[in-house]
Amino acid sequence: MNISRLAACLLASTLGGLASAGPGVWTTQGPHGGEIDRLFANPAVPGVLYAATSGGIFRSSDGGVSWTRKEAGLTAEVGWVGMLTMDADAPATLWLVDGFGRINRSTDGGDNWALTGYTFATGLANDIVDVPGSTGKLLVATYVDGVLVSNDSGASFLPSNSGLPLGVPIAKIAVDPSNPLRVVAGTGYADTSDPLHPDTLYLSSDGGMTWTGRLTLGGSSPFYGVVVDVSFGAGSVIYAAIDGVVYRSDDDGMNWTGPLLSSDGTVQSVQADPLVANTVWIGSRGLLRSTDGGATATPHNSGLEVIAGAPAVVTRVTLHPNYPTTPQLWLGTRNAGVYFSASNGSSWTARNDGLAAVNVRALAMFHDASTHRLFAGYGDPFTPSPALFRGNNAGPGLPFTSWAPANTNLAAYQIRSVTIDPTTRSGGIGSTRIYATGRAGQPWDIGPKNGGIYRSIDGGNTWNSIDAGLPSAGSPPAPFVGTVRSLVLDPRSCASPPPSGPCTSGPLQTLYATANGQSSGGIHQFRVIKSSNGGDSWTSADSGIPQPIDPGAASYQYLLVVPIVINPANPQELYVGTTAIFDTTAVASPTIQSGVYKSTDGGASWVWRSNGLPHRAGSASTVLDVLSLAINPNNPQELWCSVVDLGTGGGASGGIYHSTDGGANWSNASTGITSVDVRALIVDSTNPAVLYAAGAGSPANPGSIYKSVNSGASWTSISVGLPAGSATALHLDPVDASVLYAGTDSGVWSLTQLADADADGVPDSIEQAAPNGGDGNYDGTADAQQAAVGSLPSTSGGNGLMAPHGDAYFTVAVTPLSGDCSQAVDVQSMYAAYHGHDVSDYGDNYAYPHQLARFEITDCDQARVTLKFHGASFTAGYSLRFYGPAIPGDPTSMGWHDFSERAQQVAPDSWQLTLDNGQFGSYRPATAHSILFEGGPAFHDGIFRDGFN
Repeated sequence: MNISRLAACLLASTLGGLASAGPGVWTTQGPHGGEIDRLFANPAVPGVLYAATSGGIFRSSDGGVSWTRKEAGLTAEVGWVGMLTMDADAPATLWLVDGFGRINRSTDGGDNWALTGYTFATGLANDIVDVPGSTGKLLVATYVDGVLVSNDSGASFLPSNSGLPLGVPIAKIAVDPSNPLRVVAGTGYADTSDPLHPDTLYLSSDGGMTWTGRLTLGGSSPFYGVVVDVSFGAGSVIYAAIDGVVYRSDDDGMNWTGPLLSSDGTVQSVQADPLVANTVWIGSRGLLRSTDGGATATPHNSGLEVIAGAPAVVTRVTLHPNYPTTPQLWLGTRNAGVYFSASNGSSWTARNDGLAAVNVRALAMFHDASTHRLFAGYGDPFTPSPALFRGNNAGPGLPFTSWAPANTNLAAYQIRSVTIDPTTRSGGIGSTRIYATGRAGQPWDIGPKNGGIYRSIDGGNTWNSIDAGLPSAGSPPAPFVGTVRSLVLDPRSCASPPPSGPCTSGPLQTLYATANGQSSGGIHQFRVIKSSNGGDSWTSADSGIPQPIDPGAASYQYLLVVPIVINPANPQELYVGTTAIFDTTAVASPTIQSGVYKSTDGGASWVWRSNGLPHRAGSASTVLDVLSLAINPNNPQELWCSVVDLGTGGGASGGIYHSTDGGANWSNASTGITSVDVRALIVDSTNPAVLYAAGAGSPANPGSIYKSVNSGASWTSISVGLPAGSATALHLDPVDASVLYAGTDSGVWSLTQLADADADGVPDSIEQAAPNGGDGNYDGTADAQQAAVGSLPSTSGGNGLMAPHGDAYFTVAVTPLSGDCSQAVDVQSMYAAYHGHDVSDYGDNYAYPHQLARFEITDCDQARVTLKFHGASFTAGYSLRFYGPAIPGDPTSMGWHDFSERAQQVAPDSWQLTLDNGQFGSYRPATAHSILFEGGPAFHDGIFRDGFN
């Protein structure tokens, strides 16, 4: 049998990563779209597309109708980097610069990636391009090292900077596909200059060996423009997008004219027609087409509007390889995913199915007998985006059958909160009142501008901005208070409230929201805002929250108000959490009083309530940043908050804190929490002793979603199947509290929790079916009753060279050596192929017929772990290998590693591992006091190097 074909077939079945999807495992179905940074069409197979997005790398094999994530073997995050290129002569070969400036290469169309061994020494890359006609030659534009060239497929690079400015970023590089010796390079934003080389565009006629400046901006006071795109057209025409406008050369880059068009300064991309010299596509706020060399242009935006009056910002224009004979184009956009036209741009349709790159920051759900609808807010965009999605399913825990924008008349770029008025549900979704907050365009933006608060009175079908009373900014003036991050409703503010308890008929009239605010006359206001008429008008309600310190100075300090909660029994009581904003290079010890503030008079005044919360280093008054708050609806004196030190770049300290006296005092409640960056906290209203928290992370120190069943006294991770970055929003299904939804940077994920008495991540029903009557470690006690023992089936799939072992069980059994070590969490089976090939010293691959075991041991310093693969017989050629960081918590050291020195085979089917907190073999740094391991028995024997089995 052809061993490579067998490998391909088995690998194709394993790239899902997790053992299974469904109940007990986090899964996702959308919404889809996101930011597209690079978009390529395979010239040999035009239906094959590659996209580098804010959510990772994706491939389509059907012209963008559907997309699949392609990241096996990538050991670092690539979102927001997106430096991807394709070898035009061998289109299955791709190169990618990851978030640590390392070159990754795939030779199988993205199915598997591997590091080439090269890392950019100073700064990351701005652009990477393939040189056509010479397989393996690359040019890279860098921040401080100019242009680098590789002749060995990215294994090594040499500078190629003769004639380029020293120390000035090179933002863009482009090679003439008809003459690879002709190369154009353009500068990026620079706070330095090289008087000998003041040009913005540089031309090379020898493949990048030497450069000559060809376009200088600024006349006698030259400055470096920001070059975002360059495109070679027919004949001698070249187009460039610089500082948001278009320039053109008619003589192969020797001379340039521009700026062209009466542009609004938002041009992001240019794509020349390969056959018609004067025709060029221009990506801006929407798409323009010029047939006179850029002198004039016509919009081609039918289908591109993502919100009323605002088309998506086009970042990439990709032509069909046979264009214009085949008049098909694809567009990559800033925040709206991919669009396709089969009619030369006359109309467009979104093609985003599977393109999981939407960063969801807000969740809310409506449910009645006929409708089960989840609203998901797209967080963070500062350009036109769908902003708000709605997904429908048939009931709790069932797959979402459809996602669509829910943004008719919603003039928002981003949505940070969605709140449903519960008193308006009785008439069905069509008459339900919903509020959303976020932001629209900046005051100087040409797009829609408003105060960032929106209301729907028909269940999200249509929306209106509600911002009367908010201060204005910009020209022409428009309401503006920055980002409106959260909103709460006074549950007793209906026209006729009952003697006690919440209103049952509405609508509710009193609303509170938090925002950046605005300064006027030296006073900063509108950080907390209040409406007493259902949002029709607003007033500032932040008296008592400290004013900024040293406005306009380097030592400027101010407070950002983020979460807000309300006492449902006494709605005059509210709490907000604040974040201190200041320049850490100018302010060594901040003095502004941050933390939790409480109002007892409906927002008329606020007092500091942060005793016991941790402070920033060296400060007596500045508390760590409070990013989330939760209140017990049955006992409103009980609250929880999460804090993190964002000033240390990602958070070096933080956790969850608990108050039982209305915020007067707080105590640490982080037992079991391994992430210091918790962004969301919610309480199960049906059982307020149950809480959920979402902690952020990275591939080398993954985030988690945690559950507490004892009011926060302890937490366990419930993260099987969850992305490493975890979540920034959480929501419980209003009908079935076992179903939890999470908003992540790859869309909405959901978990249907199954009974798991020992909280090890393996449902009781699965552990009870383990060998030996559910006692997989043969100690006389059922595995489902032991928190330090987990048994479940190995995922099927094999690994290319060896047949899979079906659904054979394996058992993880933990023996404490130092520390408590009594709780294992997130015990699961992982596909080895999810991490790409594990290449031996001989150049062939290790085989993982039992895949990988993954588990975490909390509150543990050292443990002995027995891995028993029931029914296996590990003969000569097997060793135990670890996948993860060689240095705990260090994402640059991720990869496959031999674990033989710390693993011993103790039986034909069993291995015994010695694991230490903060040591090789664990993802977690020592500060976590938790051991996260992933690995398994790997087979390697010389017989397979000859291709025979």
